[in-house]
Amino acid sequence: MTKRWLRPVGAFVLGATALGMAGAGNGGAWAQTSQATAAATAPATTPAFAQASTWRYRVSTAYFASSIARAQMQFQPTAAQGYSASLTVSVAGQNLLQMQTTGKRTGAGQAAQLVPANFAERVMGGRKEVRQEKGEAFFPEKKLRFKLPAVATDSVSIHYQLQQWLASGALPAKAGSYRDVWLMRPEGIFHWRYAVQGMETLDIEGLGKVPALRILPQPLGKGTAKSELWFAPSLGWAPVRIKMQLLDQTWVEMNWLSAK
Repeated sequence: MTKRWLRPVGAFVLGATALGMAGAGNGGAWAQTSQATAAATAPATTPAFAQASTWRYRVSTAYFASSIARAQMQFQPTAAQGYSASLTVSVAGQNLLQMQTTGKRTGAGQAAQLVPANFAERVMGGRKEVRQEKGEAFFPEKKLRFKLPAVATDSVSIHYQLQQWLASGALPAKAGSYRDVWLMRPEGIFHWRYAVQGMETLDIEGLGKVPALRILPQPLGKGTAKSELWFAPSLGWAPVRIKMQLLDQTWVEMNWLSAK
């Protein structure tokens, strides 16, 4: 049984982690500069990132039926303007991939930002991490430090950051808008552009027809990872579908199941 599952599990996990990877092996990535077309205006007073949430998804792949594969994303505000968040992907009740992050919540309204301090990824038991400290990315495994061009996000925090940008208008919900971010992972720091493609109507099991804004992550540098995101205004701009390409060119989809 274990051998039969090894190849699909490996392909699935690599595809899931690919969402946070861009420019791997590109030495010039460390020196790129960050830009954004949706610059923040004067901060609003409405609290951001103030509510705990749990999003659950059905996971469909060429290897596993959606009846046995699940994903869950959780966000929890903590004391002193802190937060913790996680993404867990499981098959038949076994956790294959776990991403966890902790950090600070800063600003308000369009200027609200999640600033991760520690991001850890556990893939089938193996654990790697990266930390953000005083403007630097620290990689404990290799004991390396690199100066960050700007405040970085991570593979979990970015979903909540995009939700806040859309809800506040910091990322306009119209085709052509985009935000550029630096994303830190255990493999390094990478430059991504999240480009708005426009509104589409999705057919989601249990929800029916759902209008959702499609966002296409684009690596700013060398990289081949492909993914697509859809955020639904009717669900408070939560990501209702996440689609990622695996190494064998097949796709994995996370489709909205429930929330609390």
